[in-house]
Amino acid sequence: MKITRALFFIPCLWIGISFSIRAQNFNYQQDFEGFFNRSQDPKSEFFYSTLLERFNQGDTALNSREILHLLIGFTSEEEFKPYEYFRKEREIFSLVEEAQYLKALESADSLLAKVPVSQQTILSKAAALYYLERPEESGLEIWKSQKIMEAMAWSGDGTSPETAFFALGPADGQNFIQIFLGQSIGTMGSGSDQFGNFLDILEMVFTDENGQQKTAPVYFQIEHASKTLEEMLKGIEN
Repeated sequence: MKITRALFFIPCLWIGISFSIRAQNFNYQQDFEGFFNRSQDPKSEFFYSTLLERFNQGDTALNSREILHLLIGFTSEEEFKPYEYFRKEREIFSLVEEAQYLKALESADSLLAKVPVSQQTILSKAAALYYLERPEESGLEIWKSQKIMEAMAWSGDGTSPETAFFALGPADGQNFIQIFLGQSIGTMGSGSDQFGNFLDILEMVFTDENGQQKTAPVYFQIEHASKTLEEMLKGIEN
């Protein structure tokens, strides 16, 4: 796929990891509310608007804890409707695949003005800029998407429902496995943790140290996104 190739063409930006050795730094059931409240407090160092400004400027001092506050902070915004803008994200992706780079860039900027932490759109914009031979601007977008994926990796280990990686929307887990971990995806499904929080469950296909192809389920926490889907469906019913 062109987007994936474009990102890997740019050296030293993507670093594969073994998710099995990552530590869990965030428990969704216990920590989400605290992260959310801090992101809404203007006096907090984790205030959403402050973090977003630093993120858009490419502040390299931002760490994964801060980026996770940024992502969780966005869930309070009216524009946080991942199952509604999911189709638009895919349309922008397709424009890049079709080599309509200027149109893709225009559409990406339009969506990012409302959804500044759309991982899928940031990736598409990075690829469009790369093919338009604007490497510095492309590099900033790749940095943004990398910071989001690093925060996802920081949040959990993905090996169980209770230690699921945090994901802002339904496309994020797929990008995480394919681009950040550099692996393939098999079957895709859903489930819940012991508290009833909604999960994306993706089968990761990889080659072990003996050259044998193996699979393992990877869990992504998207309860916050599923609530917006419920609201959308209620609106349609009404």
